[in-house]
Amino acid sequence: VYDWGLSKPAIAVNAGLFTRGQGILYMIMAIMSAVLVGYIPRMRKRFGDKATLFSTSILMSVGFVVGGLKLGLFGIGGLLLIEMGGTIHSTLTGIVVNHRIDSAHRATTLSTLQFMSNAPYLLLNIIAGIAIDRGAINQFHMIVGLLSLVIILVFARRARKYIVKYA
Repeated sequence: VYDWGLSKPAIAVNAGLFTRGQGILYMIMAIMSAVLVGYIPRMRKRFGDKATLFSTSILMSVGFVVGGLKLGLFGIGGLLLIEMGGTIHSTLTGIVVNHRIDSAHRATTLSTLQFMSNAPYLLLNIIAGIAIDRGAINQFHMIVGLLSLVIILVFARRARKYIVKYA
């Protein structure tokens, strides 16, 4: 939803940025993302892959909640959280798959992962379009963020129980 042309500009408009402001902000975020990718090896070493992936998921969810709030220019913080969290998360996911999946199964795993991560956007884009038409895109972003947070926290709790039980 975010990078596919609905949420990113909607959150930017909610923060008070229109065409020029968005163009400048997107350029700055692209540069920040390129620099941030260089820090991924340090993050992996310091926090580990699972903790980094979990944290970036939380950051993106919080970014959607912040993006739905009427914060003026401070709403840019939501965009930054989503963009930076997404950059780290997607890059690190590829790294983890490349390191942990045998080369014979890597291409299938990467394409399946790509499909599974993009499939929900088909439905979410329709819902986001309806939300835009009804003037409720901010509420949509808050719901997406809060629902994502709940799902991530429930998954993390269940995964932790599973790891402790079967380790």
